[in-house]
Amino acid sequence: QRTWLHDDFTEERETSEQWLNSLITEISAWLTRSYEKVLDKQAIKLGEAERLHFADVIERNKEFLK
Repeated sequence: QRTWLHDDFTEERETSEQWLNSLITEISAWLTRSYEKVLDKQAIKLGEAERLHFADVIERNKEFLK
């Protein structure tokens, strides 16, 4: 998150995609956890396929994260 949000890491954001790939993984995992936490017992258990789908959607829109 620091790389993504802090001004000191502007150059790294512009020259590397590694931080972005890590961020995509973290966001997709967060979406899965949040869904299950909010819906609690009513939530359908999500697996790796769903997390990868979230990651794919985020990947297709990653320019908005830069």
